[in-house]
Amino acid sequence: SPDTVTVDVSAQFEADLTAKPTSAGRYVFFAVDNGSFAGVREYFVDKNTDTDDSVEVTSHVPEYVSGNITKMESSTNLDMVLVLADGDTQSMYTYTYYWRNNEKLQSAWSKWTFNGRILNASFNTSTIDVLVEYTGSTGTKQLCLERINLSTDTAEAVTEKKHPILLDRRQKWTTSSAPSTTEAPTSAGAIQYIDDKGNSLTQSAANTYVAGGGTVYTGYTYDFRYVFSEQVLKSENEPLSRSRLQIRNMTVLFNDTGFFEVVMTPKNRTAVTTQFTGRILGSSSNVLNQVAIETGDFKFSVLGKASDVTIELKSDSYLP
Repeated sequence: SPDTVTVDVSAQFEADLTAKPTSAGRYVFFAVDNGSFAGVREYFVDKNTDTDDSVEVTSHVPEYVSGNITKMESSTNLDMVLVLADGDTQSMYTYTYYWRNNEKLQSAWSKWTFNGRILNASFNTSTIDVLVEYTGSTGTKQLCLERINLSTDTAEAVTEKKHPILLDRRQKWTTSSAPSTTEAPTSAGAIQYIDDKGNSLTQSAANTYVAGGGTVYTGYTYDFRYVFSEQVLKSENEPLSRSRLQIRNMTVLFNDTGFFEVVMTPKNRTAVTTQFTGRILGSSSNVLNQVAIETGDFKFSVLGKASDVTIELKSDSYLP
C-alpha cells in the first residue's frame, strides 16, 4: 500500500548533467566535474553479483579533458565515445574501448583539434558529422559542416598499393569531376595533390595527370601525434617505486606504414628526431617512382632515464 512502499537505492554517484548521459550497449557513460578538468564514468550492472557499479574511465588521465563536458555521444559500431568540453572548444575528445568477454583490453583517450570552434558533433553510422565555426584573418565567420570517415578509406580501392590517402578536406579529382575551389580555413596545412599511385604532384602535373585519365586526390595535410606513456618496471603488476629504469633503445612495430617520425626529448636537452621513410634497403617494396608501404619494426636510441624523456611519434604525411 502507499503506507508501506519503499524504494531502495541501488547505487549513487555524483554527476555533472550539463551533458546528457549516453548509453552504449549495457553501459551508460556520464560526466563528472573534477574542478578545472572533467571526468567520465562508466555505469554498468555486474552480472555475477547483480549489483550496480560505476568506474571512472578517465582515472588514468585525470587532467586531460579541460573544463566541463557539454556533450557526449556514443557508437556501439565503433566502440567509441565522443566528448565536447567548454575548456577547449577547438578539440573533440574521443574515448575508444575494447572488450573481450568480460575483460576490457583497451581504454584509450585521444583528441582531434580543429582550427575553429566546434559547435556540435554527432555519430552517423561509421562517420562523425562536425559543425565548426572558423574565423578568418579579417574576423569574418565561416560555418562548415565537416565529415570524418572512420570506416575503410574509399581511396584503398583506387590506389595502386591499396593504401589510404590521409588528407583533410579531401576531394577526388577525375576528368568528370573538378575539385571545389572553396578555400581552406585559416591555418590549414599545405595543399597536396596525390595520384592513384601514391605519388605527390604539383598542381600543373596533377592537371596533366587527370587529363590523361588518371585520378588525383587533393586535400590539406594535418599533424598526427602519439606520446608514449612513461615506461615503468613492474613486479606482480605493480610499479617498483624505488627502481631506476634507464632506456637504451626502443623498437616500434608497424604495419602497412609509409612514414613517421620519432621525436625523443630528454629533460633539459635538445630534441632528437629520427625518420622512417618506408624505404628499406633490399625490400621488394622499395621500387623507384613508387610509394613504399612496409610492415616490420623500427629501432631507435633513447639513452635516457624513463622518467626524464618524452618519446613521441609524429606524422604530417598523407601516407598511412
